[in-house]
Amino acid sequence: MKNNTLFYYLLVFFIFFTINAQLLAQDRARYPFFADYFQQQILYSPAFTGMPDQPLFMSAGRFENRFDEQKPLSLAGSVQGLIQSLGMGVGITAQYHKFDDSFTYGSQRLSTNKKLLKLMVASSYPIRIGEFEGFRMGLSIGALHYKSDEAYVQGINPQPAQLYNERFFKLNMDLGLGLQLERFRLGVSLQHLNEPKFRFSNNSQEQRFARAAYFTTAYRLSVTDWLEIEPTAMLNLPAANSSVGIGNPPYVDLGVIFRYPNLAYLAVHYKINDDDAAVANQGFAMPQNLYPVSIGGGIRWSNLQFSGTYIMATEPKFSRFEVGLSLFLPQNDVEEETEE
Repeated sequence: MKNNTLFYYLLVFFIFFTINAQLLAQDRARYPFFADYFQQQILYSPAFTGMPDQPLFMSAGRFENRFDEQKPLSLAGSVQGLIQSLGMGVGITAQYHKFDDSFTYGSQRLSTNKKLLKLMVASSYPIRIGEFEGFRMGLSIGALHYKSDEAYVQGINPQPAQLYNERFFKLNMDLGLGLQLERFRLGVSLQHLNEPKFRFSNNSQEQRFARAAYFTTAYRLSVTDWLEIEPTAMLNLPAANSSVGIGNPPYVDLGVIFRYPNLAYLAVHYKINDDDAAVANQGFAMPQNLYPVSIGGGIRWSNLQFSGTYIMATEPKFSRFEVGLSLFLPQNDVEEETEE
């Protein structure tokens, strides 16, 4: 009975704050999304921490080229596992983003030197409803570091900016609720639950990391003894604007993964509203869907997996490429074969 009551309270909590997240889309630094997010679910929902289909260790890098020699960089890594006796997942995540964008100050265009570092400790716990044990709750607690030299000076004769040099870590919390069945996965999470705030000068706007909701789902279908097809989807509310602080349309990622179990995979994704906000910040008229399609794959050798993804851009001066390295536990192979 206690578990049932807890589940209903959590469900009401997520419904309320998910709706609220759309109304509070005022943060200043939209997170880059990795095309192979399905291999690091822990980054987007702590509820999937320690799940058997997730790697014990995963590292990924995203490398970009934009006009004016801008080169944004994103790095992410995670270590996770499952404490069998408790059914509890535990993990550590790290994300680093160098945005490499600019802003207008009078007649000058200056670099923001914008950087973000997020270090979190994640955990997940089973929630039993009667005899059903498919639900899990996840919680991540850690620190968020954000740096930006951007200042918004208003008025004809503005006073000199007094720098606050607020470049330290703030407490950050993420919460997740997941449903994990034999071949079906559904998750909802809220990042920046406590909405960390930064301010860098007396005449700059407050940089608020607004609460944002993520939905992920996937279903793994066995076609033959050697082929599995897994449709995936991610929805982010909101895809936050990095220029004027207003919410953009939701970010959507629809994908299909073709798997040769424990040996290789091929993934194709179609994206909606990917990174148009970051481009709008440069003051150029660019297409709304700048990076609509990604094609990637991975090769497994023993318990190591090497992966790469190319994200196609609709403009010739833009390019994006991702690489990843994963380490799986041997027991994961046994579990996946058993599920077949």
